[in-house]
Amino acid sequence: MNQPKTTVLITGFGPFPGTKDNPSAVLVNHLAQENLAAARHDFRPVFEILLTDWRQMPSALLQAYNRHRPDLALHLGYAARAEGFQLETTGHNRTCEQPDIAGREGTGAPVIAGGPATLKTSLPVDELEKQLSARGLSVMHSDDAGRYLCNMAYYLALHHAPARKALFVHIPAIKTENGLFPKNHQGENHLDLAEAHKGLLAIIRALVN
Repeated sequence: MNQPKTTVLITGFGPFPGTKDNPSAVLVNHLAQENLAAARHDFRPVFEILLTDWRQMPSALLQAYNRHRPDLALHLGYAARAEGFQLETTGHNRTCEQPDIAGREGTGAPVIAGGPATLKTSLPVDELEKQLSARGLSVMHSDDAGRYLCNMAYYLALHHAPARKALFVHIPAIKTENGLFPKNHQGENHLDLAEAHKGLLAIIRALVN
């Protein structure tokens, strides 16, 4: 009898102020279109694109967890300065006042009132970094995901995810046959779409196995 596959929730973010083509959404949509759920994979992926909206994102994230009941969650976001796959270890119970896509400013309040100052993933980030580096992928880890919606999503994910089996990964711009996303990205750091696809599959397989 076949064992049930591990359900992996994979999310990206939609547009944010000044950038309508978030590379995390570009990558997630590419993975979904490439039939990542094909039988050859030893996991069952489910995909969601989150709005960069202070009010709507928390409930949308919770709904995604309740709807899919993932065994593992991988959340992606864009960081202009990331050199490759930036593995975040920690969610901070803090927000900022930067406006969201709806033009509403954040409050700077805690993500969860009365919650711990930080939540850390239970996933083996150090070992994952070594495995990816050995495969020639550009990877590093960070203990500060910022204070914007990426961090908010991560803190909430670590709060909701069973046994804190969630990981947030910041990525730089994505280069596709249609150009660079986001188009206003400054700097030489980027990932080719094929490289990003390969790296994300390597991350998932390392965590699933």
